[in-house]
Amino acid sequence: MIMMDINIGSLIRQRANISPEMEGVVGEQRLTFRQINNMLNRAAHWMREQGLQVGDPTSICCRSGGGRCT
Repeated sequence: MIMMDINIGSLIRQRANISPEMEGVVGEQRLTFRQINNMLNRAAHWMREQGLQVGDPTSICCRSGGGRCT
């Protein structure tokens, strides 16, 4: 397995800055990159409230087709 130093949050934030109204998720629910970035920001704030620090490894589990992540 090849490990790459890529932060998905950074990639989403870049796309949201370039094309905020572009759809990033299409399925049951359509989400723009701005909406996805806002969701990621809320998740990041919640994780910090739980004691996670920047650089701590973590994972996110999402159902296929969008929806809520845990």
